[in-house]
Formats: sequence, C-alpha cells, structure tokens
Amino acid sequence: MAAPTRLVSIATDKGYVLRSNRERPKEEIVLFHVTWQFVDTSEAGQKRSLSVFEKWQPPAGAVFQGFYGFADGTGGVAIIEADTAATLTRTIDPWTPWLRFSVTPIVPIEEATVIAHEAVAFRDSVG
Repeated sequence: MAAPTRLVSIATDKGYVLRSNRERPKEEIVLFHVTWQFVDTSEAGQKRSLSVFEKWQPPAGAVFQGFYGFADGTGGVAIIEADTAATLTRTIDPWTPWLRFSVTPIVPIEEATVIAHEAVAFRDSVG
C-alpha cells in the first residue's frame, strides 16, 4: 500500500512552493553537529569502548568533517555529513552503551542567514 500523499511547503529561490511527498526530489546530504558525553566512565567501559573504536568504520554515506574529543575527557564533538537520518543512526548506535548523544542538524551560515531573511519577510507579509 502506498504512503498517503502529503503536501509540504518548500523554500526555493523564488519563494515557497507546495510539493507532494510523491514528487520529493532526491535527498540531499545533511550536516549534523553531534556531541557526546561518556556515561560509562569505568575503566572496563573505557577499555571496551576503545577496543570497539579501533575496529569501527563509519557506515557508507557518513563522512566526518571534524571529529574532536573534549580536552577534559568528558566527551566530544563531530560534524558529520550524512545522506539520511538512518545513516546517522547507524553511525552513533554502536556507541550507546558508553555514550549519550545530542544531534542537531546544521546549515552553512550563508544559507542560515538567507532562511532567516525569508522568515522575517514572511512574518512581515502577514502583518
């Protein structure tokens, strides 16, 4: 059975358009700001997570643009490019016994400011 058709509002360079989810263009790559904190700080947990990390590879469709540990040892941060939300899930799920994640989609500031101007223009248009 086919999924129900829904209309979504999409911002374009010519304004907003309504598009059916059946006409949805191919998904674009999305950037995510991912932070984590260690929840298992035991020596055994640290040894096990390091052992797993040594053998781990990011899944297909996930590219790390930046990957850093906090200097205080409490966690870290990464900028991850992913082709789907499922890919991001595959990226972080192996680590859930030791880490708790916070994930925020991000856009380049140039794009974010254009979107902010569009939002201001829309609010101004409704009085």
